[in-house]
Amino acid sequence: MSVRRLILKYKYHPEYHGELRKKNSMHEKITWMSGIIHCWTKKQTHPHQQHNANERHDRNKQMPTPTKEQRYKAILISLFSHKDEIQYAKDHEFTEAELTALVPGDICRFMKWKAYGNPDANIEMDNPTEGRSSALEFYKKAISFFIPMRNATWNPTMSCGNPTRSVQVNELIKKVKKKEVRRQGAPSQARREMEEAEFLQTNELLNGEQAIRKGGSE
Repeated sequence: MSVRRLILKYKYHPEYHGELRKKNSMHEKITWMSGIIHCWTKKQTHPHQQHNANERHDRNKQMPTPTKEQRYKAILISLFSHKDEIQYAKDHEFTEAELTALVPGDICRFMKWKAYGNPDANIEMDNPTEGRSSALEFYKKAISFFIPMRNATWNPTMSCGNPTRSVQVNELIKKVKKKEVRRQGAPSQARREMEEAEFLQTNELLNGEQAIRKGGSE
C-alpha cells in the first residue's frame, strides 16, 4: 500500500488525525507517514496489533512455563493411558516394575497412534498425516527420561534395556521421515504446537504442584 493511500486510510483515525492535520502540505504528510511506516517495519508490529500483542504477552506471563520433567511426564501419562486404556490421574506415579515392563511394541503403537491416527498402521503402506517425525523424537526422549535402564540399548533376546532405543522404534521414526521427504506426511510447522490434550495435561500437572507447594508453606 502506498504512503498516499495510508494517509487517506488513517486520516480520521484518532491516533493520527491530529498529527496529520498539523501538516500543511502533502509532502509534510508523506514525510511524517513514512516515519510511522519505518517504525512499524522496525517493530514488526502494526500499532493496531500492539494492544492485542500486549494482552497475549500479559496472559502468557500469568501462565507458568512447564518444566522439562513436567512436559515429559505428560507424555508418559499419555503413553500409559493409551496402552492400558485407562485415563491415569495427572499425579499418578508409575512404579519401576511398570516402567521396566514397557516393550518396543507399546511405544510403537503409541507413536503410530500419534503419527498415523491408528496404532495398528502399516508403516510401509499408510501415510503419517497426523504427526511429524520431530514429535515422535520428542516422545522418544520424554519416555526415555523415565526408563530405569535408559542408557542401555534394547536387548530383544533378554527383553530388557531401554525400549525407546530399539530397532523397531528407530525404524518407525525413519519411515515417518521418509514419508515427509516425499510430501506424504503431516505438514511442517516452524514452531511445534503442543497438542490440546498434552497442553491441558501439562498445565494440570503444573497447577497441581503449585497447589502442593502453597499448601506446604501455610
